[in-house]
Amino acid sequence: MTISVVIPAYNEEKCIGACLENVIKYAPDNLKEIVVVNNASTDKTAEIASKFPKVRVVFEPDKGLTKARQAGLMAAEGDLVAYVDATAWCPAVGLKLLIVNFSLTRI
Repeated sequence: MTISVVIPAYNEEKCIGACLENVIKYAPDNLKEIVVVNNASTDKTAEIASKFPKVRVVFEPDKGLTKARQAGLMAAEGDLVAYVDATAWCPAVGLKLLIVNFSLTRI
């Protein structure tokens, strides 16, 4: 099974880079993609995120975490979807446990 990590982000230019570095560094081998949902940001969130490998930026013009998560779910192509907050600093074991234990099965 492949995994899509969805990261909702609203004006997160200060932390999205570090979040993505950690997700990429500690992701399991079956990581298919990282979907960063640019949730009506007015800063450089999308520009920064798009420079990372395996990252696809999708745009959700309506603000709100629920709308951003739903947009990420609809865009995700993996068998499982895991959500990570843009402000999260994922330690090595933490991200793997998060993905293994709390992933949502595709609907």
